[in-house]
Amino acid sequence: MKIFFEKILELLFPQKCLGCKKSKVLLCDECLEKIDHGENDLSNTHIASTYHDKTIKRAIWFLKYHKIKTISKPLSKLLYIRTIKHLKATGITKWLIIPIPLSSQRLRQRGFNQSELIGHHFSVMINERETMSIKEINHVLYRKLNTPTQVSIKDRAKRLKNMKNVFGVKNYHLVKKQNIILIDDVTTTGATLSEAKKVLKKAGATEIICLAIASG
Repeated sequence: MKIFFEKILELLFPQKCLGCKKSKVLLCDECLEKIDHGENDLSNTHIASTYHDKTIKRAIWFLKYHKIKTISKPLSKLLYIRTIKHLKATGITKWLIIPIPLSSQRLRQRGFNQSELIGHHFSVMINERETMSIKEINHVLYRKLNTPTQVSIKDRAKRLKNMKNVFGVKNYHLVKKQNIILIDDVTTTGATLSEAKKVLKKAGATEIICLAIASG
């Protein structure tokens, strides 16, 4: 039944580049290059693009709300192209990749975690193209609370408060003395990544780098 509905979605949203409308591709290489770069002033956080870019905004919207999961692959490619230099600069060759988790309620509603999809394709690209090794790990970081989405909160101080103590860590032994890449789709104040980073550090992680598709 799940595959049936995914096929229906493909018929309703045929593959056309979200930038130039080229057929049989969701985001062509030419349009990926044209996407605006992201900016951030957060420590150890690297962002591929900005949510104000119309193409990236449409791509993330189609992924999260129209459930066109195949868009996660070109988004991961953009993340790889624009952040690989920062990973190489650390000199670290072994990483764990951990996606920012959804609450159990939101996961049931959406049916998948978009950050987990992006992290999967990102790790495949790294393992195929680079001399470093990345292992996906999706059962360590979890949400203790079902908080309102950050997008729905406009005030920065309230966003920070909204994310306070929201994450927990299980299977501590898997992250102790490990180097971690935290993956999120969109970051604004950095509150989500900061809180996730805090609990992973407390669990014994060594180096933590945060990556996001867009700032917005």
